[in-house]
Amino acid sequence: MVRAGAQATTDDTLTAGEVHHLAVAQHLQAVYGAEIAAVVRREPGAVAGLEAALAAGLAGLKVEEVRLLANDAVLFSTDAAQIGGQASQTPGYVAAWRRGETTSTLQAGGLDTSLPLFMPPQQDAVAVLNLRSNVSVLQADLRAHQQVFLLNSGLLAVVALLLLGLVILYGDIRLREQRRVLEDQNSRLMLQLISRATSAI
Repeated sequence: MVRAGAQATTDDTLTAGEVHHLAVAQHLQAVYGAEIAAVVRREPGAVAGLEAALAAGLAGLKVEEVRLLANDAVLFSTDAAQIGGQASQTPGYVAAWRRGETTSTLQAGGLDTSLPLFMPPQQDAVAVLNLRSNVSVLQADLRAHQQVFLLNSGLLAVVALLLLGLVILYGDIRLREQRRVLEDQNSRLMLQLISRATSAI
């Protein structure tokens, strides 16, 4: 089934954006896990600590906003004005918090991904990590990757055609050599037959 262009672009952006956000989330947990855990446990100074850690840590990650949510409250946000607000206003929060599902939504020029955070031994999510990126940046990246893919595909096709041409040329050369050998053998055979016939006379 062929998808409409706009729907295809939306689906591709959602998929690529969610994959990107999952990679960023893994990075943040690996590098800033202690700071994140401190915010979730609501330790004094934890918000300022995570804010300081992320100040330079988000550079190059193509994420505009990072939020930590739990118990319908915004525990942390790179937009400090949101801290203390209602988490339920964040797209995907309910699915991540209650059901442990990762969800991504496109709205108002941004892609939001909400991921449940688990801290063993607890089985349920202890918080939700919400990441927001600019859609135009993600789409530009997607287009760039598609262009590289198309360019590589084109180059592979050219190389394949060149190899096919070389195989055909090699086959043609071999056929000509074999034909020449056969003609040579036929000429010798004819000479031998003529020689025998002449000798018999």
